Amino acid sequence: MLTNVTALAWLAATHSSVRIGTRLWSACAAERRRIAAKEDAISWNEDTGVAAGQGDGADPAPPGAPEQVQLLLTLLKYATLLNRPMLEGVAVPKGISLNELRVLMSLGGEGEAAGHTLALVMGMPPMNVSRALQALHAMGWIEQAPDAGNKRRKPFRLSADGWAAYRAMTPEVETVADFLFSGLTGTERQRFQRTINKLVARMPGWKSAGSPTAS
Repeated sequence: MLTNVTALAWLAATHSSVRIGTRLWSACAAERRRIAAKEDAISWNEDTGVAAGQGDGADPAPPGAPEQVQLLLTLLKYATLLNRPMLEGVAVPKGISLNELRVLMSLGGEGEAAGHTLALVMGMPPMNVSRALQALHAMGWIEQAPDAGNKRRKPFRLSADGWAAYRAMTPEVETVADFLFSGLTGTERQRFQRTINKLVARMPGWKSAGSPTAS
């Protein structure tokens, strides 16, 4: 199963693929989605505050910045640059936008969630999440899940077609992963995975108000 897509996202482990059920897209609709995907990529760059195209290896941190600030900005830069292979290598071939892909993978990796929860956890503007949910719902890839404990809450989950689409992306995600990590040794990849796991485990300690909890 593909893992969660969050601020440290796109670092997904992949397994065997399941062929997606037949779904025909008109050339016109596909072209509109390619345009929307590019617009989403621009929006994501703006959301992270890291300029697109910073792929020359330059240090994004200002001179004299503390080590942890340099590390953070480098990580943000890398997360931003990941948009291009995920957009061109996974989203566009499947006829969806980058934001739709992020929401789809988040629901697949973490389970059902309401729109406001996705916006909070993924750091996406609520409008972008809402548009992505509407598009995925229209495609039949997600459905509303009942919440007996809170009738006002409207969580979404992947539908049967959504799960098929999610799993069918495995070959494309594997291609991106092979490109990104082929330069690392097995030991380096394992060490990197352990480091990422530590960072992900710490993220729930961040308050939505904008300040970290006491250590």
